[in-house]
Amino acid sequence: MKLSIKSALVSILVICTLGLSQSEPVFQEISELFISIRFNRGDVFFPEKFARYRAEFDELKTVSNQRIPTPEEAENLNQLRKNLEELNTQAESLKPHFSDILEVRDDALENGANDFAPRAFNDAEESFLKLAQKSVDKIPGDFQARKNEILAKYRKAQFEAIGNNLLSEVRILIKESEDLNASKYAPKTYTLVKNLLAEVNTILANQEYENPELKQKAAQLSQESLHLLSIVQLAQKIRSSDDALESYLLDLENDIDQAAEPFNYQPEFGNGVKRALENLTNLINEQQALKASLNERVKVLSDSVRYLYDENLKLMGQLRHRSDITEQSRRLNQELSPYGVKTIQENNHITLRANGIRFDFGKIQISEQSRKVLEKIGTAMRSLALSKVKITLGQSSGGNFQYSKSLAEQRANAVALVIQTTSYLPTNKINTEGIIIDSPLDTGHAIVDIILEFD
Repeated sequence: MKLSIKSALVSILVICTLGLSQSEPVFQEISELFISIRFNRGDVFFPEKFARYRAEFDELKTVSNQRIPTPEEAENLNQLRKNLEELNTQAESLKPHFSDILEVRDDALENGANDFAPRAFNDAEESFLKLAQKSVDKIPGDFQARKNEILAKYRKAQFEAIGNNLLSEVRILIKESEDLNASKYAPKTYTLVKNLLAEVNTILANQEYENPELKQKAAQLSQESLHLLSIVQLAQKIRSSDDALESYLLDLENDIDQAAEPFNYQPEFGNGVKRALENLTNLINEQQALKASLNERVKVLSDSVRYLYDENLKLMGQLRHRSDITEQSRRLNQELSPYGVKTIQENNHITLRANGIRFDFGKIQISEQSRKVLEKIGTAMRSLALSKVKITLGQSSGGNFQYSKSLAEQRANAVALVIQTTSYLPTNKINTEGIIIDSPLDTGHAIVDIILEFD
C-alpha cells in the first residue's frame, strides 16, 4: 500500500514537471509575439485587444512563477498564443496600407496632441480604429477618401495642440488683464499685446511652424502679457486706496534718487516729479553720448576680446564634453564587457558592438540569451544624456540579397525595440539600418553596432 501511494505521488510530480517545462517555450513565443505586434503597430490598430492580451499574459506569467499551471491555465496560455498570432498577422497586413496615417499620428503625439488637443485627437483615433477594423472585416467603401479624412483630423489635432501649448498661458494673462479693464489703464501695452497675439495667430493659422519669427514673437507676447497684467494690477491698487498712491509716489522718488546718485544730481521734487525726471534724462543722455564716443574707440579691441573669450569657452566645453564621454566609455566597458560587448570610443560618440546576436532561421525573433545581452546594454544606457542612437545590424546573405536585406532591416528594428524598451529612450531618438556583410557566418548570426551620440 505504501509503494502504491509513493508511485502515485511520483507520477503526479512527473506530470506537473512536464506541464511546467512545456509552458516555458510558450511564454517565450508569446513574449516574441508581443514584440512583433508592437513592431507591426498592432498595439495602435487594436489597442483594447492588445491591452487585454497583455493583462492575460501577465496574470498567467505571475501564476507560473508561483506554482505549476493547471491544465485549464495551460490551455488558456495556448489559446492566448493563437490569438496573438492572429493579431500579429492582421497588424502585419494592415501596416503597409496605413503607413502614412501612422506617420502623421506619431507627429501629432510628438507635439502633445493627446494632452493639448484631446478632443480633436480622440476624434481622429476613433475614425482610424473604425477604418482599421473595416479593413480587417473587408467591409467595402471608399478607402482612400476615408484615409484622407483621418489624415486631415490628425493634422488638425497636431496644429491645434501646437497653438494651445504655445498660447494657453498668454490667453489666461490677457483674460485676467481684460477683466481688470486693461484697455483703460494701459491702452498702449494692451494694444501691443493684442497686435502680437494677432500676428502669432496668423503664423499658426498658416501652419508656418518653421517661421523664425514665431518663437521670437511668442516670447515677446508672453513677456508683454505679464507686463500688461502687472501694470493693470498696480493701477487698480492705486485707484482703490490713497495710501497705495502715496506709497507708489514715495517708491518713485526713491527710484529717481537711486538713478541720479551716479551723476551727483540732487532732484528737486518741489518742482515736480516730471521736471526732476526731465533733468535726470538730460544728464543720462550726456553720459550716454560720452560713453558712445569711448565705445567707438575700443570697438575693435572689444570684438577681438569677445571672440577670443567665446572661442576659449567652446574649447573648454569640447574638452569637458570629451572627458565626460571618455568616462562614460570606461563605465560602459566595465559593465558590458562580461557579456561580450565591445566598447569603442571615436571622437564624440561611443559604439557598443555585440557579436553573435542570434535569431531563429528566417525570423526576426531574438534568442533568449541574445535578448538578455541587449537588455543589459539598454539598462546601461539609461543614465546617458543621448541626442541620438543608431543601431546597425549586419548579417550575411542567405542567397537572395533583397530578402536578406529586408530581413536584416526588420531584425534591426526588433533589436531597437528591445533597446528602446529597456533604456527608456523615445522612439524619435533611435534610427536603424540593416546591412549585408561579406561573411561566412550563418544568417541567424548578426553583428549589432549601437552608436551613441551625446548632447
